[in-house]
Amino acid sequence: MLPIWVGIYEANAIALEIEKVTTPRPMTHDLLKNLLLGLEAQVRKVVVSELRDDTFYALIWLERDGQTMSIDSRPSDALALALRVDCPIFVEDEVLKSSKNSGTPRTKSVTRKCASGWRIWATKTWAGIRCRIRGSRIDIHNYEF
Repeated sequence: MLPIWVGIYEANAIALEIEKVTTPRPMTHDLLKNLLLGLEAQVRKVVVSELRDDTFYALIWLERDGQTMSIDSRPSDALALALRVDCPIFVEDEVLKSSKNSGTPRTKSVTRKCASGWRIWATKTWAGIRCRIRGSRIDIHNYEF
């Protein structure tokens, strides 16, 4: 398990896509997906690349006109985008090792569980995402809350 603490709004953006909820207007990550499609850029993968000072970092790997580039991102935004464009999500081995050593914050929270291993929880000011990882790849499946 890799616990990643994110803001409530970011967790909601991820939950909306996992639940396949459509909104009347595009959410921020839907807008980003539409921009990338309009620019004919493809998201090849998302990598949770670093854990530094209890903060996770991620990279979004894009391809356009045969050129590959990486874009710095918050993991929550990278995960929300990856779900929308159906690209693989990876975690660096060092991040997994570091996260096991740092532990998970303990707070009273409301938790939603799913059979696939995703858990989304929320407190008054924070939310989190927990995902099942196989090797260095996060397993994503549809699930019901």
